[in-house]
Amino acid sequence: MTLTIVNKFAKVGEKDVTKAIVEGFAKQFSEYVESDCIIVGAGPAGLMAGKELAEKGKKNLEIKF
Repeated sequence: MTLTIVNKFAKVGEKDVTKAIVEGFAKQFSEYVESDCIIVGAGPAGLMAGKELAEKGKKNLEIKF
């Protein structure tokens, strides 16, 4: 029995991987730059406030320190 290993991944460097991660984050973050509400603190109270605002159709951004 012969086992053949096929490499399905392209050879990329650490720089390429880091760039892809940063670009993905930046795209996602830019969707939340304009929010109806910014909540500072993502503890129980902040998360509940965000949940209730979202249920009322408000776009909010929660920032955890």
